[in-house]
Amino acid sequence: KMIAPHIDTIAVKDMIWTQRPDKRWEARSVPLGEGMVDFHAYLHMLLSLVPLPPVTMHFEYPPLEMAGGGGAERRKQTIDGMRRDLTRLQRLFATAQTSATSTKTKS
Repeated sequence: KMIAPHIDTIAVKDMIWTQRPDKRWEARSVPLGEGMVDFHAYLHMLLSLVPLPPVTMHFEYPPLEMAGGGGAERRKQTIDGMRRDLTRLQRLFATAQTSATSTKTKS
């Protein structure tokens, strides 16, 4: 809440911790809603800050990483994955907004 006036954009993605063969841990991006991010709590808090800054989505997981090109099937997978994540984010926002509204009503 202290930094809210300085936030100009929100970047949304999900992640998990994975252990590499050398036993070191690293963050790995995964499809939205399949990782460790508590979107319910995060979006509930975010919606309490007004005005809501622009939200950007990051698609940084296979097969959505387009580095190296790819054929028509790769492009279709990428577009389908982006649609899936956008739909999930819209649902998460709708749920958080409903929760935030009911919390304000109870106060």
